[in-house]
Amino acid sequence: MGSLYRYSALITKLRAKQSRLLSEGQLTALASCGSLPELFRELGQFPRYASVFQDENPESISRDALERKLMTHQFQDFSSLYLFADREQRAFFKLEILRYESFLLKRFLRSLFGGIQNFDSRPFDSFFKKHGGIDFSALSSASSIAEASVLLQSSRYAPLFQQLAARDQVSLYDCELALDLYSFELLRKQAEKTLKREEKKVFLALLEQTISLLNFQWIRRAKKYYNMEPSKIPALLIPAKGHRQQAEISAWLEADSEEDYISFLRRGPWKPFFPRHAPETLEIEPIIQSMLTYYETTLAKQAPYSCAPIIAYLHAQELEVQRLISITEAIRYGLSAERILTAILQLKDRRTFA
Repeated sequence: MGSLYRYSALITKLRAKQSRLLSEGQLTALASCGSLPELFRELGQFPRYASVFQDENPESISRDALERKLMTHQFQDFSSLYLFADREQRAFFKLEILRYESFLLKRFLRSLFGGIQNFDSRPFDSFFKKHGGIDFSALSSASSIAEASVLLQSSRYAPLFQQLAARDQVSLYDCELALDLYSFELLRKQAEKTLKREEKKVFLALLEQTISLLNFQWIRRAKKYYNMEPSKIPALLIPAKGHRQQAEISAWLEADSEEDYISFLRRGPWKPFFPRHAPETLEIEPIIQSMLTYYETTLAKQAPYSCAPIIAYLHAQELEVQRLISITEAIRYGLSAERILTAILQLKDRRTFA
């Protein structure tokens, strides 16, 4: 009863926001637009996006401007929920801030190593300065990991970037891998430290499920695309906490073929997610996304007055932003609606439990 009383107002607000997320039918309609002006005109019909692009020229909006607009809208939405939450609920929201920070740090790293224009974070700089102590606009001026380490010395990522700066040579892959491992361990520690008992149980259940599927994905990629020896792969993985997860990792490391990987994931509760395709035509990434979405929404139904519905909503919003960016870029380059739906969004011929 206590959680019902504490969460009722926040969950009511959340459900109103959730009702405005785009359905797969609406995404399909957007993918069928014949031009960018038509796409933005249709997108403007939805209350959620009515004012987001009103000052932009659809014909000339760049991908960077598109991402900045959508992500600014996303962070503003998150900020409104954070401000509405009470003190105990904000402990969870601060964990989600860690995820956003990790995403923006990856964008910085890809700019640093790839020589591409850095992502413009100015619209939400103040939010991250206040809640995480990172000035992303200042960070964008760094021309090396050593400079980044100095700029991040007052943040929670200081130990990580000090270690990276101390290496003789470091690649983008090294940095992103180290950031992933560090971020997940930081999430675990902060959850253990700051969340109450029931909240901790829900959050860690979702986190461990995410880690398990990511580890599977990384093992498969390491063996399939990089021909890595099984003995070297564990160094790339997020440490598993449960006995079941540790047993899964051992089994995946011993797998000799793509068929073996698929057979592992076809077992138990994951089986319904797999269409009846031959393994060589099966794409794992959208299946894993569907599995995570299903797990999040199922737990949200089981624990409706907890952080679970908030996680499900925030991740669904994040996926929606990614899909809108994909649709816009596909229409910009003249791809057909059929190709957008099947090859890019992969909404057709896929069973979903969202």
